[in-house]
Amino acid sequence: MSAVLDKNKAHYRKIFLVQFVLIVVGYTLINLSQPALSLSLLLGALIGWLPQLAFAVYVFYLRANVPLQDKLKIFYQGEGIKIALTVILLLLVFVNISIDPLLFFAGYFGLILLNNLLPFILTKSKN
Repeated sequence: MSAVLDKNKAHYRKIFLVQFVLIVVGYTLINLSQPALSLSLLLGALIGWLPQLAFAVYVFYLRANVPLQDKLKIFYQGEGIKIALTVILLLLVFVNISIDPLLFFAGYFGLILLNNLLPFILTKSKN
C-alpha cells in the first residue's frame, strides 16, 4: 500500500503544479485584456484548487502513516475538510468581494474539470 501512496503523492504533486501554472497563465491572460475581471477568474480557480490541495496534503502527507484499516476514515475526513474549506472560501468571497459571476464560476468549474481530467491526461502521456 505504501508504494501505491508514494506513486499517488508524486502524481498529485505534478497535477497540482500543472494546475497552479494554468491558474497563473489564465489569470495573466485575462489580466492583460480585462484587468477588472481577472480577480474573479483567479478567485474562482483558487477556490477550486485550495480545497483539493488541502485534501491531498491531509491524506497523503499528514495522515500517511495511519494503519491500513483506518485509511477509509482518513479519506472521509479529508473530504469533509475539503467541503468545509470550499464553503468557507465561497462565503468569504460572496460576502466580501464584488465579482463577475460568469468568470468566477468559469474559473471554479474549469479547475474542477481539470482536477478530474489531468490524472488521466498525465497517465496517458506517460504511456
